[in-house]
Amino acid sequence: MLNYRKDGTLFWNELSITPVFDADDQLTQFVAVMRDVTECRQAEAQGLLAAQVFEQSSEGFIITDAQGRIIKVNKAFSVITGFSESEVLGRNRACSARAATTRFLRRHVARHPSHRPLAVARYGTAARRTVSSRSGCAASRP
Repeated sequence: MLNYRKDGTLFWNELSITPVFDADDQLTQFVAVMRDVTECRQAEAQGLLAAQVFEQSSEGFIITDAQGRIIKVNKAFSVITGFSESEVLGRNRACSARAATTRFLRRHVARHPSHRPLAVARYGTAARRTVSSRSGCAASRP
């Protein structure tokens, strides 16, 4: 609930009221405990904002665990790469990035057959991406 401090500033609080009974099971009083949850509410609002930015961004985002396995992607990632979330969940991010590049190149060549082959920059050097019909990680040649 929204409340006011003695100095007049607003804060969010959580209120817990517990009845107290005597030995004869008669209600004698209530004990109320109030806890300031303003910071929790602000963190929750920031989390919701971050989730909206993640989902509504036109940039492709992936979230990985400590081992580099994909645990979440946004809609833009799926639009850009052509992979649905279910296709990449649990996969290694490096393998998925290579597969996404391969799929992008395959679509580009199909849409623009008269264009010259594309080069993919990799760690500061140009690498040619082999576009294959098999799924999984594509091989690259220096």
